[in-house]
Amino acid sequence: TCRARSRDRRDVIARRGVTMSLYRDRDHVTMRSSGAAHRTAPRSMMVCVSPGPLVLLLLHMVAALFFSEAAGIPLAPTESDADTDTDTYRMVAKSDCGGFDIKPQPACGGNRNLSVAVLEACCDTTRGCGGFNTHGVIKTTACADHVHPQPTTDLYLKPGCNTFENKSSCPAPRCAWTPAASGGGGNCSQTPPAPPAPPPPFVAPTMPWPFPNDEQMSTGATTVVLSHDFAISRAAGPACPTLDTAVKRYQEQTVGLHVALPQATDAAPLLRQLLVTVGVLDESYPQLNTTDRGHEAYTLTIPIDGSPATVTADTIWGAMWGLESFSQLTHFNFTAQGYSIARAPWRLHDVPRFPHRGLMIDLSRHFQPLASIRGIIDSLAYVKMNVLHLHITDEQSFPMQSMSYPKLWDAAFSAQERYTQLDLASLVEYGRLRGIRLMVEFDVPGHSKSWCLSYPEVCTTCTAQKGSTLPLNPARNATFQMMESLLGEMTGGSASTPGAPRGLFPGNMVHLGGDEVDADCFNRDPEIAAWMAKRGMSDTDAYAYFTQRVSAMAKAQGRRVVQWAEVYANVGTQLDKSSIVHIWRSPHIGRKPAFNRYISPAEVVADGYQTLVNIGYDPTSWYLDNLHNDWASFYKNEPCLNISDADCTQFVLGGEGEMWGESVDASDLAQTVWPRLAAVAERLWSPRNTTDPLAALPRIQAFRCLLNRRGIAAAPVTNKAARSAPQGPGSCYQQ
Repeated sequence: TCRARSRDRRDVIARRGVTMSLYRDRDHVTMRSSGAAHRTAPRSMMVCVSPGPLVLLLLHMVAALFFSEAAGIPLAPTESDADTDTDTYRMVAKSDCGGFDIKPQPACGGNRNLSVAVLEACCDTTRGCGGFNTHGVIKTTACADHVHPQPTTDLYLKPGCNTFENKSSCPAPRCAWTPAASGGGGNCSQTPPAPPAPPPPFVAPTMPWPFPNDEQMSTGATTVVLSHDFAISRAAGPACPTLDTAVKRYQEQTVGLHVALPQATDAAPLLRQLLVTVGVLDESYPQLNTTDRGHEAYTLTIPIDGSPATVTADTIWGAMWGLESFSQLTHFNFTAQGYSIARAPWRLHDVPRFPHRGLMIDLSRHFQPLASIRGIIDSLAYVKMNVLHLHITDEQSFPMQSMSYPKLWDAAFSAQERYTQLDLASLVEYGRLRGIRLMVEFDVPGHSKSWCLSYPEVCTTCTAQKGSTLPLNPARNATFQMMESLLGEMTGGSASTPGAPRGLFPGNMVHLGGDEVDADCFNRDPEIAAWMAKRGMSDTDAYAYFTQRVSAMAKAQGRRVVQWAEVYANVGTQLDKSSIVHIWRSPHIGRKPAFNRYISPAEVVADGYQTLVNIGYDPTSWYLDNLHNDWASFYKNEPCLNISDADCTQFVLGGEGEMWGESVDASDLAQTVWPRLAAVAERLWSPRNTTDPLAALPRIQAFRCLLNRRGIAAAPVTNKAARSAPQGPGSCYQQ
């Protein structure tokens, strides 16, 4: 036949190099032949002929004659050609690929008043173009891999070069399109547009991440060169293996990424040594310190007179943060092939704003191998974060070994996706050596379905309602016997003290969850309903009974309890004053019952409770699984919103980035966390007035590249959606 039906309502007629396409909508037919402009006619003019070169040529001539100026139809594309299409573009209705725009936009694009025909021509003559939308935005070849619904625009894709795998098949530009002065049509030149000029050489910002306490910082204008035998050492004093290990690690991290050439001995100014001095060489497990927020402070000096640079701190943890800052100020000069530090002399006294600066990772929705967790611990130290919160069990799996209830880990995803207690102890020690404490979470009474696989006696018999999770059974002593035994394994039964760590997790904090509980399940379970009736309890009373009883167990074992805000919302000021309220709900996600309502940090502080903040599912969310929240939106989250500076210091302990694991495993953990977590780290360390994302942009781009150099798979900074690949070739500093 003479006509082949295409998938997007076009009829393509082809013979001996002549191609005609008929695009049919409800009322009109749009015709295009190779090398000819668009023509539009009423649908009644559609024809079909038998194959043959003479007949096809005649059809071409008749069509050209019919659509001539005499018929009142212009030969060149115009702004009214909104419904036209060609045989090379595929329309995806009400869709876009936000974040995959060519930058800068070519002169022929970027205008929502342009017709499809003009935009096609613009795309054809723009290197790296894979399509456009009807707002006039020209897209990269990666666009088709990231299409998403967008009701305000249609997307046009160029087949054959829409994926990274097929970019080599992109057709070459036909000609350079020059829009006419009238805005309709233009002329073609066979000379392709010149490629854009290369960007100027990038100069890495000479400021560590997170931004230091700038009120006590001074710098100069001299560059000092590190000698080829530069060494980090600590001042004479008692043995301290933890600090010695840190010094060795930072020696490699500072001057071990590249091999330097020996400098001439008369090179000036020359820096030969960094000397570390610590007031109290206490290697005990790091703990939350709410009385002395300066215990992580450090002072860094870098002179220009040839004397040693210095890091001084009261604790080994503060010394580690000083070493991290020094390592970030040191850059490799590829021209001189040596290390140097700009803007010397430096004097920097730095102290964190909050004592709890953390990341939560979810080990229950996907198993994370030990190597992945160690990589996360390494990277937390690079931003001076000091807590790794392990959400270790949930509905989906229970991967942790218990000695008292050995069948619990039968609910692991597989026999190979488990953590022995020795594994966890090794992670705890790995974190301690880097100044990072590990906090375990049992999210109870909800989020515990996996517990029921081998121990159904501690569970309810109902099915959880949508948006909530099945709770453990508060009517049976077996439930609380299990909780007390598990907590005892974690805590060792008492508080850790200097030189005497207790339990598998020696940090004196434990997280007991308490969120998203289907309390109405207590009414639907006959045994629990009878138990509540006998005691005159409601379902929310039973929830409060469970959370407070388990909290009292942990407190008796020397641990300070952290619970999600639903617990406070349920019991209010009856909550033990030592409890820490962990706020996660935004105003947008309130649920029934009433204790699932939004709780603001200001409300908790007003009642005299200390709090951790990481509002989720919000435009400024710190939930890392909110993939469309970029680093700049994270940066805008103020933990002490509507809270005075004095109350902020007393009651707000800090916050966390939360990496829920539904769509994260070892393959994408690092690039989902980084570099967005760096924005959280800076808001938790730096002064309250450090709030400008534009000022922070070049620094976070440089820090992302530093993470990459250190082996951390941090995603590009300017991604529209987190963890996606770079949009195309280019410098690490400009992605």
